[in-house]
Amino acid sequence: MLIVDDILFFPVKGINWIFKQIHEIAEEELAGEADRIRNSLTELYMMLETGQITEDEFDQQEKILLDRLDALQEDDDIIGNQEEEDDEEEEDDEEEEDDEEEDEEEDEEEEEEEDEEEEEDEDEDEEEDISNDVILRNEG
Repeated sequence: MLIVDDILFFPVKGINWIFKQIHEIAEEELAGEADRIRNSLTELYMMLETGQITEDEFDQQEKILLDRLDALQEDDDIIGNQEEEDDEEEEDDEEEEDDEEEDEEEDEEEEEEEDEEEEEDEDEDEEEDISNDVILRNEG
């Protein structure tokens, strides 16, 4: 039964794996973009200190860079929340699978117990039949 489940859910798991890979690549790009913005800010501060740009130019460029950085962090927060929700869903799915496996095991154990009880009942019936035969022979 588990092999059939694996075969049936393979396309879903494959697509899920693809989306996870895309998600990881997107996160890496976002992290790289944030690093580039920070490097630009560092260069901007150096240019201000060396007098290559004026205070007004610095303020304008800094505002643009900080806005981009804030937007990236907001996107990252949104992605992070979605990851947590996805992780919770995966844990729930795993728990459900574990519960199903436990239920199947319990069902199998119950069936085995019922089979054993039936065998015991049959053995008792056979013993009873043998005792009745012995009694009838002794009477006859």
